[in-house]
Amino acid sequence: MLPQRMKKAVTDNPKKLANLIDLVNLPPTLRDFVGFGYLVADDSHIDADTPYAEVEVMKMCMPLLSPASGIIHFRMAEGQAIQAGELIARLDLDDPSAVRKAEPFTGSFPILGPPTAISGKVHQKCAASLNAAQMILAGYEHNIDEVVQSLLNCLDSPELPFLQWQECFAVLATRLPKDLRIELEAKYKEFEINSSSQNIDFPAKLLKGILEDHLFSCADNEKGALERLVEPLMSLVKSYEGGRESHAHKIVQSLFEEYLSVEELFSDNIQADVIERLRLQYKKDLLKIVDIVLSHQGVKSKNKLILRLMDKLVYPNPAAYRDQLIRFSQLNHIIYSELALKASQLLEQTKLSELRSSIARSLSELEMFTEDGENIDTPKRKGAINDRMEDLVSAPLAVEDALVGLFDHSVNTLQRRVVETYIRRLYQPYLVKGSIRMQWHRSGLIATWEFLEMGSDVGINNQMSLLQDSGDEDQAQERINKLAKILREQEVGSIIHAAGVGDISCIIQRDEGRAPMRHSFHWSAEKLYYEEEPLLRHLEPPLSIYLELDKLKGYENIRYTPSRDRQWHLYTVVDTKPQPIQRMFLRTLLRQPTTNEGYSAYQRVDAETSRTQLDMSFTSRSIFRSLMGAMEELELNSHNTTIKSEHAHMYLYVLREQQVDDLVHYSKKINIDAGQEETTVETILEELAQEIHSSVGVRMHRLGVFVWEVKLWITACGQANGAWRVIVNNVTGHTSTVHIYREMEDATTHKVVYSSVTVKGPLHGVPVNENYQPLGVIDRKHLAARKSSTTYCYDFPLAFQTSLEQSWSIQHTGVQRAKDKDLLKVTELKFSEKEGSWGTSLVLAECPPGLNDVGMVAWLMEMCTPEFPSGRTILVVSNDVTFKAGSFGPREDAFFRAVTDLACAKKIPLHR
Repeated sequence: MLPQRMKKAVTDNPKKLANLIDLVNLPPTLRDFVGFGYLVADDSHIDADTPYAEVEVMKMCMPLLSPASGIIHFRMAEGQAIQAGELIARLDLDDPSAVRKAEPFTGSFPILGPPTAISGKVHQKCAASLNAAQMILAGYEHNIDEVVQSLLNCLDSPELPFLQWQECFAVLATRLPKDLRIELEAKYKEFEINSSSQNIDFPAKLLKGILEDHLFSCADNEKGALERLVEPLMSLVKSYEGGRESHAHKIVQSLFEEYLSVEELFSDNIQADVIERLRLQYKKDLLKIVDIVLSHQGVKSKNKLILRLMDKLVYPNPAAYRDQLIRFSQLNHIIYSELALKASQLLEQTKLSELRSSIARSLSELEMFTEDGENIDTPKRKGAINDRMEDLVSAPLAVEDALVGLFDHSVNTLQRRVVETYIRRLYQPYLVKGSIRMQWHRSGLIATWEFLEMGSDVGINNQMSLLQDSGDEDQAQERINKLAKILREQEVGSIIHAAGVGDISCIIQRDEGRAPMRHSFHWSAEKLYYEEEPLLRHLEPPLSIYLELDKLKGYENIRYTPSRDRQWHLYTVVDTKPQPIQRMFLRTLLRQPTTNEGYSAYQRVDAETSRTQLDMSFTSRSIFRSLMGAMEELELNSHNTTIKSEHAHMYLYVLREQQVDDLVHYSKKINIDAGQEETTVETILEELAQEIHSSVGVRMHRLGVFVWEVKLWITACGQANGAWRVIVNNVTGHTSTVHIYREMEDATTHKVVYSSVTVKGPLHGVPVNENYQPLGVIDRKHLAARKSSTTYCYDFPLAFQTSLEQSWSIQHTGVQRAKDKDLLKVTELKFSEKEGSWGTSLVLAECPPGLNDVGMVAWLMEMCTPEFPSGRTILVVSNDVTFKAGSFGPREDAFFRAVTDLACAKKIPLHR
């Protein structure tokens, strides 16, 4: 006999029947997945736990044991390859009663009555919609869009609380004390009459006060019974104390709690382990386990419902749901990825609202009075306000969005400070100090300023910024379309361009907690009008120069994704040839706080990260913290196929000029000899990059980050002053290559190029603004090896080099390394003949990596180790997984045999 709930599942959805059949033991069959051989004769008798066949998987043989005694009848030929789920043999049991067989169901389902009619009244529709939502969360199917829309309409109806009160009061009226009943009826009717002609709020607080007064005045021996009696009425009025929004908030919270109570059990846990724990927990109530598992099976529909509720009801005020949003963001499984990402984004919106309020308080003189008293002198007040503005300019947060939300503030003084802070932040560090001028106009506040154009001459500002306030997405897009149409008119465009305006930036402020939208229009000398630049959408034009977005113009269909805190800008592109590869370029501006307090407190930093930063320099700490934030974004989007990349590149631009003391730990003192500034800074930057990579490399490799790059300016260091580039290639996570460049002007082409200081890097002489190129052969081979969860063979010499450096770094001072010998010298071995095979000897060859024509690669390595300071020689051989999928053929076997023979002949170790 099926439980009533399961009957409903089967009748409402016949697909559930397949799941119920799995609960019945099927007739005995023997199944497995690969080729096998007989161990007993066909049609013979075997005992329980007796091997009846053996299977071969990857040259490994394993026996298959009979689960019971009986006569075996093979259904597959010996030596035949078996696919998953195919029948190997059938067993006639000695005791057939030991197995419960499935029997066809010959009966019929009970006759269903007519559906329950739902009244057209709002409160009954609300109860039906809420019940449907709860059934979805219990694992049953329903039209989610209809349920959510119906629930929204009901919750928004002013009639809902009055009808709910009527229904609840009608049930309890005859049992209530007479005086209480009369008083409640009288007060309710006063509002009911007015509500029919006007939109009157439900008198929740008034009715609650009447109930509480009566409870307080009743006798002690009657108080408990009366409290239980009026509990439904009390719960109703409490839910409406804050209006209809408060009631909707409590309903959504209850639905969220119902979802989390089940899915938190399965988050980051194996389902079988969860069910086993539930069996121990609910020994006497197994149907509770069925309910939980059935609910989890409908997790896709549940996720869809929760996402709809977040969009419609949580989005306007996410702060009210902070605790549950945190729990949603911590769900750790692929099936919860979209939900966790949405919750994280809503949490960031709450931070944006808090940040906006904090900035308003900080830039307001009211806070100055409360801190220092009203007798504070004007110069000190101005200095304090300027310091706070400077803190905002250098804050390592996306305060631009919060500042935009204060552009239309009603206090003119605060509005001027906000606009000035916004300009100073955008043009840091190229703004000419004291050049900002503001004046009020009938259309609003107009600001002008001067800035150094990328470190060159002073120029008058040639950018026009507009602010539009619109919370409606459709209305905002309509305004943008109108603006674009106006700017395409040559007459209008020519007048604006003649006034010296090169770029027009439009900012659309949206609802509370949401980041503003940005659109930029650039003057086209060819078309003679302003046209929108897609790459500059969501960014102010000055920032796009720092982020070097022009390097992405070689790609089409660039997809933009902001990070949750809008610190990182994610651009997804596709390399189309020879095979499509999805790449991601992550860009950020690294702002370093002037103090360790203030707005940096809004950043997410855990205890382990804080401990790691203690041993780092000021610059290393800033870079490390920013990289950690970028990796969090990649992890959140790791299950989003439209964003997830196979090859990621991170770029950080450090805005503040760095001194040498910023690059090293405070406990170290650097003395730089005259004329050695460049080589010293190069060495410091290389050590800085290796230190950071040792903490983030493995995680980066797991997330597909193959390159990260930092641009920074060095000052107060003689010949080393200027722009520097640090480019780190993440080879295996544990190993990396670091290249340090300066930005120098080429004397011939007059272009700014990458310039190596000592050892020439691969980008030496390449213009810094050259477009990113498609991935090369070696990069694609690295990617192919990573997809196979292994290491590309040509990365092993670097692994040996890294291991040797680590060995020497931890070696005691008693052993000295020979200064005239290289730490590692590697020479590749190849066949002496082009078509080498069995019997062909090997020769040393100097050739670039990736040109092998055999699936095996070998090297002769001469290395200095602490055990052998004067050097030792070994042979290393590896399989190339990127060559014919790493398969072994005659030539691979011949090559491996030749390497083995060479090791034996020379009597040197062979590592493979």
